[in-house]
Amino acid sequence: MPPRKKVDAKEVKPEDVTALSFFQCQELTHEISILAEQNNGELTDDQVNALIEAQTQSPAKLHSLCNFLKLMESNIKICKERKKEINEVQQHAEQIIDRMEARLAIFIENQGKSYHAGEYELTTRKSTSVDLIEGFDNAMFCKVETVRVVTPDKKEIKKALESGEEVPGATLNHKLNLNIK
Repeated sequence: MPPRKKVDAKEVKPEDVTALSFFQCQELTHEISILAEQNNGELTDDQVNALIEAQTQSPAKLHSLCNFLKLMESNIKICKERKKEINEVQQHAEQIIDRMEARLAIFIENQGKSYHAGEYELTTRKSTSVDLIEGFDNAMFCKVETVRVVTPDKKEIKKALESGEEVPGATLNHKLNLNIK
């Protein structure tokens, strides 16, 4: 039997990751699914704590947990890509509809403003809208609206809190971040 070729994670497409179970963590995924079913699809803090405690008992289990986290990250990436694709398909469909309706309206107008096609009645009506060039700023035809945007300066707030200053409404949130490479 020939030796197995080592697969570099960078060569694997996101959709292949889930389809091929690239990340070996099926048992953990099943366990998490069962736990989530007990709480309307969510994991409680106690369940997460128990999972972390169980999965850190051995290097193999920890490896499986890391695989699970990488799989979830991959699934999120796939979802984002599919959302983008869906938005592009929607925009394309809207453009087709707009162009076809514009030309169909001309046809219906030429037929006498009303036309029957099976259960459909097609009619036209005239409307007028205003198109403006970008940057239109004729003062006679513009409203002036002042919007006040207050954006807290988190860097300055952090400095103040770290130096012992009290900032009402702000607290330091200490978090331990994890990187899995």
